[in-house]
Amino acid sequence: MKKALSRLTAGLMAGVLCISLCPSPAKAASSVSVKAKYLYSGAAHAKYTNLAYYAEPVVADINKDGRDEVVSVSFAITVTDAQSGKTLWQVDSGKDRSTPYNSEPSAHYSGAWCSPVVKDIDGDGYVEIISTHKNLISVLDHNGYFKKGWPKYLEVDSFIRSLAVDDFDGDGTCEIVVGAGVNSEASVWVYDCYGVLFPHWPQLSPDQQDQAESYGIFANGISTGDIDGDGLPEIIAPTDNRCIQAFELDGSLIMADAETFGDSPWGSVRTYIDYDHEKTVAQRGWDTDQGKVDMKERLCMEFGHAGSVIDDLDGDGKNEVVVTGIVMDTNSISNAFWLDSLCMSVAVFNGDRTRYQNTEKGFDWTTIPVNLGSRIKDCQNSGSSFVLPEPVTADLDGDGNKEILFNSFDGKLYCFSLDQTMKSFTLPATTSTIAEYAAQPVCVDINGDGKKEIIFGSWTDSITNPNHDTTSENTGVNGSLYILDSDLKLISRTQLPAEYPGYLGAYQTNGVKAAPAVKDVDGDGEYEVILNTSYRSVCAYDLMGSTIYDTPFTDMRWHWAKDYVNTCVNRGYFNGTGNNTFTPGGTMTRAMLATVLYRMAGSPQVTIDNPFTDVPAGQWYTNGAIWCYEKGILANMDSTSLDPNALVTRQELAYMLHQYSGAPEEPSSALTDFSDSTSVSDWAQDAMEYCVGLGVLQGSEGKLNPLNSVTRAEAATMLVRFADAQ
Repeated sequence: MKKALSRLTAGLMAGVLCISLCPSPAKAASSVSVKAKYLYSGAAHAKYTNLAYYAEPVVADINKDGRDEVVSVSFAITVTDAQSGKTLWQVDSGKDRSTPYNSEPSAHYSGAWCSPVVKDIDGDGYVEIISTHKNLISVLDHNGYFKKGWPKYLEVDSFIRSLAVDDFDGDGTCEIVVGAGVNSEASVWVYDCYGVLFPHWPQLSPDQQDQAESYGIFANGISTGDIDGDGLPEIIAPTDNRCIQAFELDGSLIMADAETFGDSPWGSVRTYIDYDHEKTVAQRGWDTDQGKVDMKERLCMEFGHAGSVIDDLDGDGKNEVVVTGIVMDTNSISNAFWLDSLCMSVAVFNGDRTRYQNTEKGFDWTTIPVNLGSRIKDCQNSGSSFVLPEPVTADLDGDGNKEILFNSFDGKLYCFSLDQTMKSFTLPATTSTIAEYAAQPVCVDINGDGKKEIIFGSWTDSITNPNHDTTSENTGVNGSLYILDSDLKLISRTQLPAEYPGYLGAYQTNGVKAAPAVKDVDGDGEYEVILNTSYRSVCAYDLMGSTIYDTPFTDMRWHWAKDYVNTCVNRGYFNGTGNNTFTPGGTMTRAMLATVLYRMAGSPQVTIDNPFTDVPAGQWYTNGAIWCYEKGILANMDSTSLDPNALVTRQELAYMLHQYSGAPEEPSSALTDFSDSTSVSDWAQDAMEYCVGLGVLQGSEGKLNPLNSVTRAEAATMLVRFADAQ
């Protein structure tokens, strides 16, 4: 009777769990829906809102009250409650809370070109808010008051376009790096946390100008990170020419690899598409721009539209430098060089300025991709000139190597794997009269399946209007919030709301030019997306059905086998038992395990007739059972019966894995360390020793439990360990 009940239970489980053998995740990101949370947060005035430019919102608990705030900057610096959108405090740019906020345009200093930084720069335990407004650097404490020594004004009549904050000397306080669009060599400044300008800055200083080339910083391209392995960050600053500057904190130029480039710093090596020509020019130390016939001497990357990232792309412990820019012909250099550009692209360098290669993994970036799309809009003051390709690095697919993503002036979002496999997403609002551009993306695993989704906003511009201004951007088609999967397939598109009611003046088209913030701001376990929009202030959206946990299964969040289960599901061995459950304590049948092993082998063609009397044709497990029979994998198998609904024991699973490997003799390990080793059946002895020796089977509390039915969590663990050991 007990056996009959066991078979009945197993049969019911098989019916429930057969769907779990499907290779797709149990909770796909496509099941996530977008819902507006609030759409008009922190607006500066009843009749207008401060243009956000390229400043992304920052979400952080700035006052340590247990609730997140949103920091957004434009003509004002605004702090709102992230959960409700309620404004907590607001100051005009150039001022702090000691001066009452004035919503009139004349009250502020200027707008913000680049994103703020929210970070504890002086080690007092509270974050500061660092933002820039034209030539002003503002540092406020978490309550909205200027920190001692701030603000500071650069002695230039230009916008600060780039901001970075890091601890360059390891003393526990941070330095502030800014770059300005100044049309001169002196374009990068470094201040300490108290507002004191470091010696030898700005750079390039007069004594360095004959050693490197610079012409201002016109995009948010400055990045910081350790590029030489000394444990301290350096400064990477792509400039408005073909050179990328690299500095130490003391302003000294970082040298490029001497064997490749001769006695050259980073900042004197011009970036040509042809790497051999690049090395030749660097070695001889000079070159001319115009009049070249050979295209290898003419095609170069120009970094007036540059972004940069310093990151370890391949997990080898060394950082690479990723820089985007424009591919152009040096015969066509002008103040509107983007009009003759071929495309926006990306280059990857080692810390010594050589081009990145990893021969062991087959990665080679000595060639810069050039066959990408050209600009959409063709006019001197164009939307294209304001599309800044800001690179993002993220391991989208969980393979241990990072992908490189960037937005482009051709209306696409690009993604490159390290082997230079390219994928792209074309923004759908582009027509013969309207161009749609992507802002910088953010990559987050929103469904816990180990793969990252891609989230970004967009904005539109008129192709037919020759200007780039509020008139040309008044297209009547708002930008959108996009969510793509890791393969750049569209999951969700949500059009942004129009400008808020009562807007003063003509209708304005809403959009987003900066990266979103993605975080669970209300503690419900699901993500929200926060956008700093152009004409609706800060907008927040709930990602309904998302999860902040690193598993899509609610019953695996704190389970010991969580990581193994996630890996097993991602590899397609089997799946969950419902939309968000895995049932880790559920059992496995012989039919299930035969199918899993068959799929692990790549679902090869079945070449023999069905030997089983209890395996009907056309069942979900039929091919797997026949293939396992052919390979001699099944345990305790007679010639006519599979017994498909019988539960698999731990020793039977060990036997199947041993047979799957061809019954090797090594590695093996004696079982005498386990108190129940004598319970192992004779026919399973070699297999159990094999699995213990391989680390596939590790026991529990000193026992092997060979006769216990294997649970789904145990099976996932053993399968992943086995696959990784092969």
